Amino acid sequence: MTIYRTEKDKAIAREIISCPGDTLAEHLEFTGMTSAQLAEWISLSQKNVNEIIQGKAKISSEIAIQLERAVGIPADLWMELEHRYRIKIKEIKDAEILLDINR
Repeated sequence: MTIYRTEKDKAIAREIISCPGDTLAEHLEFTGMTSAQLAEWISLSQKNVNEIIQGKAKISSEIAIQLERAVGIPADLWMELEHRYRIKIKEIKDAEILLDINR
């Protein structure tokens, strides 16, 4: 667990945190596949794919399996990236609460 003691710590954490969608966006760029093509391939809306890319929507185990089939990146990696991302988000939110209390 990372402890964010100052506003600067929290700001840095928010700046460097990487959601699974960053990996997906890089893969799409590398392969030349569009988010619309991926959405069609895995039977999701383009809006949902874009929300995954932005870190707004979670990657479920079902989506992780669909992504594995579509882009070849193992489902367990998608799940691990998602898990780590959500833990970091929770740590940052907890730090925000503590920093607000200590003001």
